[in-house]
Amino acid sequence: MRGLVGSFSFSCCGIMHIGKRIACLWVKGCVMKVGIKKVHEDEWWVEAGCAIIRLNYFQVELLNIVLKQAVSLEEGGRYDLLKGFVQLSQKLKLLSDEDLQLLLRQIDDRDLGHLLRVLDDEVLKARILRNVGPLVAKQLKQDLEQDAPLDEEVVKRSIERIMRRAFELEGQGKIEFQTEVTEYI
Repeated sequence: MRGLVGSFSFSCCGIMHIGKRIACLWVKGCVMKVGIKKVHEDEWWVEAGCAIIRLNYFQVELLNIVLKQAVSLEEGGRYDLLKGFVQLSQKLKLLSDEDLQLLLRQIDDRDLGHLLRVLDDEVLKARILRNVGPLVAKQLKQDLEQDAPLDEEVVKRSIERIMRRAFELEGQGKIEFQTEVTEYI
């Protein structure tokens, strides 16, 4: 996926959205359509120009972050990839407490500490702290009180590991991101 993300970071002159799953990139007079199609539960096809690339759900979310950043640049904003990663972590809100606990048991406490330090959503922070063990919660609260600067790359890698694991667990059917359209039969 890193190669794909890199290929979208070229000097893009603009992005135009054409529907939910298709965007157009134009670079120095060339227009390249980017289409995304869901093939299976955890398999997506991304068509960029004449190439078709198979991605999993996590990789599609990373592509979405990069495309949003490109749109932000086009509209005069600034490039803030960390902000995109933090927005991706908002998907944790869609987990039930039981699913969140299962995920939190499988991720490194340092990664969780990095996420909590950059997370602006106090409700999500409190929910995470409520769903880890009491000793871990106490340690994480102490870590949150520190004012030591964080390395942005370390934080991005931490969030990536957390969300990659979340999407892996969802793909295995162990957890589920529940949206307003989630229905059970």
